[in-house]
Amino acid sequence: MQASIQEALRITTVGFWEDADKPLRNAILIPPKGEVFVAKYVTGYERNILIMSDKSNYGRKWVMNEELKPVLKAEGKLATNPTNPKFMSEYRLVLQVFLEKHRDGLESALSIFA
Repeated sequence: MQASIQEALRITTVGFWEDADKPLRNAILIPPKGEVFVAKYVTGYERNILIMSDKSNYGRKWVMNEELKPVLKAEGKLATNPTNPKFMSEYRLVLQVFLEKHRDGLESALSIFA
């Protein structure tokens, strides 16, 4: 009996982590009041839940803002000195990385800001 309980817990725990979105972040993202979000129970600690922020509009906006930060920083540098070749190449590089990462869903990803 004890072995079957342990096996059930192992399967449940493994299944939970396999279902979790990658990458796992150690960040506290509490959705704003009234925002719909997905939550999962932590196996063995039913009072605790994980808010699956990447599956909500709020979480997607947060991720997009984080990924836009290097682009905006490089854009600011370029704006201070538009003729600096180092700033031009840095801006071009971070913009290309951002666009490549979001090439398939860029329009839908940016529509969350509208």
